[in-house]
Parts: sequence; C-alpha cells; structure tokens
Amino acid sequence: MTAIVILFITWGIDVSCVAPIDKLSVVITICLSFLFLKEPVSPKVILRALPVTCGSILMLIK
Repeated sequence: MTAIVILFITWGIDVSCVAPIDKLSVVITICLSFLFLKEPVSPKVILRALPVTCGSILMLIK
C-alpha cells in the first residue's frame, strides 16, 4: 500500500487525499482475508473496521 501512496505523491496528488487511502489499507486487508483466506466474518471485526472506514471517508470529503 505504501507504493501506491508514493505513486500518488509523485503524480502530484494532494497529500490530504493520500492519507485516507493509506488508512484504508487495514480495511482492504480485512476484506481480502474474508475473500481469499475464508476468515470468519464476525460482528466484532465489522464493528472495529467501521470507524476506520467512516473516518477515512470523512477525511476524503473534507
């Protein structure tokens, strides 16, 4: 995920737009573990990923 952030910065994209994308790497990792590793989807994991997702979206909007 860090390579994507470096690419965005070198392309001249504003850093304030890059940081939320970097924070979403945790959520992306959780989703990929559900899809490929067949990890169990528990309400606890979903409740812990929701604030990270919401915070990243709020940072992108502002």
